[in-house]
Amino acid sequence: MASAISFVILVAVSCATVARTHPIHHRHFTDQVSKDKCLAKCMLPVTDYGEELSILKNTDLAYYFEKHDTICGIINTARLCIEACGIQSNPFAMEHMIGHCTPDAIQRVRHVHKCLKTTESRIHSDCERSCGNHKLVNDAAHNLTVKLSTSETNYTAEEVDPIIAHMGNACTIYTCMARCNVAGVRNYCGAGEAESLQGLIQYILDAHRRDLERHRVLEQFAHQTPPPCSYMYQPQILFFGMGHENKQQSVSNQIHQQDPIQRQTYQKPQNTDDTKLQILLKQLEVLLRQEKLLEKQNEKLDLEVSLLSRKLPAGQETPFRA
Repeated sequence: MASAISFVILVAVSCATVARTHPIHHRHFTDQVSKDKCLAKCMLPVTDYGEELSILKNTDLAYYFEKHDTICGIINTARLCIEACGIQSNPFAMEHMIGHCTPDAIQRVRHVHKCLKTTESRIHSDCERSCGNHKLVNDAAHNLTVKLSTSETNYTAEEVDPIIAHMGNACTIYTCMARCNVAGVRNYCGAGEAESLQGLIQYILDAHRRDLERHRVLEQFAHQTPPPCSYMYQPQILFFGMGHENKQQSVSNQIHQQDPIQRQTYQKPQNTDDTKLQILLKQLEVLLRQEKLLEKQNEKLDLEVSLLSRKLPAGQETPFRA
């Protein structure tokens, strides 16, 4: 059976789809997997796949949704395998990992994927030109992480700084791409498909926040996460100002209700009133800091959309809306 330390590290890694890029998490994770033969066997399908499993790390949604059945199969296989290893709480059974593989979520994925296939990658190409190449930046952060975490010598804070910078840049691009993808789907296919996509991404973010709270690593995660990645623990800010918040929250809630694994295993942490107050104060402090950041990000996104619209040939519609 995996040790308690192994479990904490697994939780940190599977929750922290951003923070796991830090060399400390990467080194600890690889050490724990190498020490546990059962866990190592369970991770083989994941490592063999060799690509990100989370929608929060993928911006080419046509490509991601094309492989969605395979991705859900890998996640489910790892979940059952780790469960058989006797690990106390299964990271691949976390809501943000398995939630998009429920029947309701799969129907929404297929609904949006049908739209994306008809656009022949135009939405992704347009958005990537405006927002940047997320995969390129994310891979750069990952490669630096592997290099430092496998080094025999201790690394310095200065060596970690470029990784943090890449992480922040990747999150800035992801924010832009998520908003752009929703706007593009709305323009090409209509409001229903756009609401399904926005609601699906919102659900995964909401689930990620719930997972952080369940395992009591929210404060640690927030401390280690660059400001542009704060949507990972403050999920309401990713689509802030785009409208349709009520509809996207309704979709998120509907998918959440379809998650039988989490309904059976989730137990709300028992916090004292003082602890709850401290958490609320911390959240308020973060929200106040994010207001200024959101204003700057929204100004930048509006400017990029405006510039892209001017560059398009006369008569050609842009996938963006002001």
